[in-house]
Amino acid sequence: MDFLFSLVRKFCIFELLHTLSGLRPSDASTGFLPPNNGTSGQGFLQYSIMAHRNVSHLARIDAEASIIFDTNAPIDTPPIFNTVS
Repeated sequence: MDFLFSLVRKFCIFELLHTLSGLRPSDASTGFLPPNNGTSGQGFLQYSIMAHRNVSHLARIDAEASIIFDTNAPIDTPPIFNTVS
């Protein structure tokens, strides 16, 4: 079997810094998102990729992610896949 894909890792690091001091806020409730209460405090990351030109029609591309907030343990997202059309 020939593998047409190589393992690719992408990292996105979002860090909140005070505009005047350049330091992280000491208040944990200050940040990009309000605390998650089921309707607010939710976010997403959107990305796009282009398949290598040698990838065949209907090839499957798998993806998974882990989210880390501060020093907490990683939260694994459900694995997903897309099909090349």
